[in-house]
Amino acid sequence: MFKNLTKKRRIVMMALIVLAVMIVSVGLGFGIDFAYSAWYINKHTEAFDVSSKPLDENEIVVMSYNIRLATGDLYTEHRWRYRAPLVFKVIENNMPDILGVQEMKKIQENHFEKYLIGYGSYTPYRSKGVSAEACGIYYNESRFELLDKGFFFLSETPDKQSIGWDAEFPRICSWVRLKDKNGKEIYVFNTHLDHKGTVARIESIKLINDKINEFEAKNVILLGDFNFSEKSKIVENDPYKYVITLFTDSKYADGVNVLKAGATFNSYGRKKLNSYIIDFILFKSTDLKAKSYEVVDTKIDGQYPSDHYPVKTVFKYA
Repeated sequence: MFKNLTKKRRIVMMALIVLAVMIVSVGLGFGIDFAYSAWYINKHTEAFDVSSKPLDENEIVVMSYNIRLATGDLYTEHRWRYRAPLVFKVIENNMPDILGVQEMKKIQENHFEKYLIGYGSYTPYRSKGVSAEACGIYYNESRFELLDKGFFFLSETPDKQSIGWDAEFPRICSWVRLKDKNGKEIYVFNTHLDHKGTVARIESIKLINDKINEFEAKNVILLGDFNFSEKSKIVENDPYKYVITLFTDSKYADGVNVLKAGATFNSYGRKKLNSYIIDFILFKSTDLKAKSYEVVDTKIDGQYPSDHYPVKTVFKYA
């Protein structure tokens, strides 16, 4: 087929054919890998229905969980297809009434929709495209009615997509207004602060608090991955010392029973990270008190479901 072509054109044609074969092979490989991942997750994951949980109208189980994004740790034992069944098992074992999730990709949201039955959800994304991550909020629909919802960017221009202060990425805070069966209303705010922006973390807290004050809410729960440590070595403008002037850290609330404390970032057990307490459940409320606090440091068959442990607080009505 190439005999009438010049040598140069034959080389170009061969190169194009090789490139086309490579593209088809890569595409086919990704397709097979995607199909295998879907099969694996479906085979090893069982759906569960939170509405089957006995309802205690005086207690609310709240969990914050950075589930580690699906595109991280590709082609390792920590990729999402192997972790997904473990993440859902952890959630099932704890049956939170309210769940805040960080680093959620669209494929993970699809799996949450499939395997978490009985939960309503609000999952706004901080951007569009493959890099998009959501701060998702899930709530027990048999208990709570969704009255309102929204999100804002953690920046000087919170109403439009933007990167704030010295942050590396656009960051958001999502929120929902829920009505409990007893008639009480609760605002839940879920955020993931920037990992590099030291100014951004402080300013983000200020912005979140200002937004909360606009609602004049009586019962507010703020949870998420704050990307600063409770045991920060920063003396000046310490973000943890600042945030606890505005909210109560549920771990240190009056009368709380601390079932297990410690680091919330585990890095898949690569090293000891005793000071990495960076995931929090904070609150300010006239009707809620923290009953118990726990870092859920579960491993399943020796595997870490995420590079973060979820934190769980049980609240009770005062």
